[in-house]
Amino acid sequence: MSEKIRTFIAIDTPPDFKVQAEEVQKELNGNEAPVRWEKSYKLHMTLKFLGDTDTGTIDKVGSALQDIASEQRPFWIRYNGLGCFPNPKNPRIIWVGCTPLSPDLEILQKKIEENCAKLGFKQETREFHPHITIGRINIRSGKDRRAAQDLIKKMENITFDALDNEVHFILLMKSELRPGGSVYSILKQFSLTT
Repeated sequence: MSEKIRTFIAIDTPPDFKVQAEEVQKELNGNEAPVRWEKSYKLHMTLKFLGDTDTGTIDKVGSALQDIASEQRPFWIRYNGLGCFPNPKNPRIIWVGCTPLSPDLEILQKKIEENCAKLGFKQETREFHPHITIGRINIRSGKDRRAAQDLIKKMENITFDALDNEVHFILLMKSELRPGGSVYSILKQFSLTT
């Protein structure tokens, strides 16, 4: 029986992004909302969550990503703005937005989705909304809900300054679930080469 590894495909964020995200987290911290802030070294944009994947399939995913990367040129994206999912009345995820500055990000994500479907992964039916999760809210009571609402109001007065970044790599990542939260490590890195 082959080993299963929890995996996802992602784009890393640049150092300037991580610094600014930490500043935003500090500004929002101190509120009583039950938020688990993501560590800056974990901040990334997920292109496809694969879940528990056997090692043989991981090799096939790697081959597919290599093929995709070899046909994809580097591209620019802009990080800007703050928001939450699913909506401000019921916030669960706090994110920084990501605006593609060309169609390349969408093309890349669609190719990844299609190739993973061919390998037996469930196709995502929701529209792709590029973002970077910086915090997760866990509401368990009315007090938590009120604190979360206060946090979202506070967010309206905080700016995430626009930051442009050229993407040169896609990453195949491993996610290990631990009591203190998930730990990420890079399994493989693929250069965008065209």
